[in-house]
Amino acid sequence: MAHTKQDLADKIVALATANWKEVSQPLLLSRLGPVLKAEGFDYKEILDGQGLRNFIDKEVAELTVAQHPQQYAKVGVHPVAQTFSYSDAIVETKPEPSEFDKLRKNRRAFYGFIQAISELPPEEIESVNIPARVIVRLLEGK
Repeated sequence: MAHTKQDLADKIVALATANWKEVSQPLLLSRLGPVLKAEGFDYKEILDGQGLRNFIDKEVAELTVAQHPQQYAKVGVHPVAQTFSYSDAIVETKPEPSEFDKLRKNRRAFYGFIQAISELPPEEIESVNIPARVIVRLLEGK
């Protein structure tokens, strides 16, 4: 049986509503497409060239499209009754690297540099001159 646009709209509403109940986040369009395909909906054929976002935005009144302000590809849909904004979402911040982390990073970079030098031809290695104070400072993480 061929699915209609209304069947597709109903399925999208059901999936977005279930996702919202489960995680209180919009259902990302990047995940919606594969789920629809897995459930037997050839949405590209049903929509005849119209994109999912455009279809939902124009023809599915029960859902709202949410676009992330910095990550262009992060587009999701959620029930109209719910409010959501990516700019209001909690953004996990990376903790400031500790002094030990900085030291370890510097040492890894130094050892990588020494490894690269060791792969040079012998005649080029002879001309490499790294002052001891530079090596000590790098290994101290300064």
